Amino acid sequence: AHLYISRNTISAIVTRSRHIGLTCFFITNMIGGLDESVLRQADNLWLLNVPFEDDVRHIAKSALTDEQTLLAYVKRLKRYHALALGNVTRGYPIIFRVKPLRGINTAGETKFFFQPAATLPTAPARPTETRSPSEGSEPKPHSLFGEFFNGSEG
Repeated sequence: AHLYISRNTISAIVTRSRHIGLTCFFITNMIGGLDESVLRQADNLWLLNVPFEDDVRHIAKSALTDEQTLLAYVKRLKRYHALALGNVTRGYPIIFRVKPLRGINTAGETKFFFQPAATLPTAPARPTETRSPSEGSEPKPHSLFGEFFNGSEG
C-alpha cells in the first residue's frame, strides 16, 4: 500500500479503522516505508526473512518487544520460518515453519498486478438534469475514507 498511497493517508486509515473495530494488514518487503505511527498501532507482527538490521530496528518501534530481543529472534529465522509476536501469541515470540509456495512466482508481481490490462471504454454521457437544485436534491453519501481516495473533503 505504501507504494500507492502516502504515509499520512495510511496512518489516517489505520487510526480510523481501529476506532471502528477494523483490522489492517500490511505485507511488505519495504519495511522502512511504513510510518512509525502505523507500527506503534500494530497488535501483531508476522515476520519472515528480514535480512537488514535497520529494518529490524524500524520494526522494533512497534513496541511489542525491545530491539535486542527482536534482533535475536529475527537472526534465528531459517528459510520457510516466520516469527509471530503480539496479541495472537499473548506477547511471547513464536517461531514456526511456513509451507513453501511451490509453483507460485511471488517475486515482483505486485507492480504488474496494479497496471491496467486494457483501456476500459468510456461510459455514455448522462443526460443533463432539468430540475432545479432545491427540488428533491439528495444529500451525498459520506464515506469513511472517501476524502483519501477521491480528493473530496468528505
